[in-house]
This record gives sequence, structure tokens and C-alpha cells, in this order.
Amino acid sequence: MYQRNFPLAKEKEKSTIKLSFIINHFFVMTIEGTIIFISEETIVGQKQLPKVSFVIEEDSDREFKNSLMIDLLGEKTELIKQYKVGDHVKVFLNYRAREYDGRRFNSIGAWKIEWWEGSSNSGGDELPF
Repeated sequence: MYQRNFPLAKEKEKSTIKLSFIINHFFVMTIEGTIIFISEETIVGQKQLPKVSFVIEEDSDREFKNSLMIDLLGEKTELIKQYKVGDHVKVFLNYRAREYDGRRFNSIGAWKIEWWEGSSNSGGDELPF
């Protein structure tokens, strides 16, 4: 727990606000690479949410390249609509482990996708016609 006192100035009176919060160790996980697959939008679950999955592959000279499938659910499906297979992107990831029927599953989602620097498709180079 981290605590710090912050002074609060009022007209004729000085007071102190005590602010307490817990510092979480939060690491932003990202992957940069090329989109090699984008699924069709499907409807899943009891809430009938749209779902789109896509696969991103690292850009390297290695013989066996790493790739990762990422799921977008609900309103996050809008993130991938401006991209196509072959685009170079940087994806900011969410990850979670869940238990269902005594088994554990990992899920990987994205909360942000942006053009990857060094990409030939940096967004502003396209002509409007």
C-alpha cells in the first residue's frame, strides 16, 4: 500500500487529503507482426455477442515463425475492421485464464490495434480516391 498526503488549500483553512491506493504491477503486453488470417464475424454465447478472431505472425528471418491467435468480442470487433490480411500491426493484448467444467483455458484478446511503425501501410499514405 502506498500512502501520501496532499495539501488542499481552502479560503482560510488548510486541510490535508490522505490518498491511499495499491500499486498494481501492470505490464502491457504487445505483439508486432503481420496479420495472416481474419475470421468471419460469428455470434457466440448467451448474450449473443459478435466475435472475430485473427492471427498475427512475427516478422523475422527465422525458419519457424511464431504466431498468435487473438479473439475480439463484442464492441472490440470494430478494432480489426480497418485492417486486412498482410497489414503490419502492433496489438496490445489482454490475457485471462478461466476454469470451465474442471478444465482451465487461456483466452487472449486485444484492447488496441495500431499500424506498426516501419509498415508500408501507415494510414496517412493512402489517397482518398
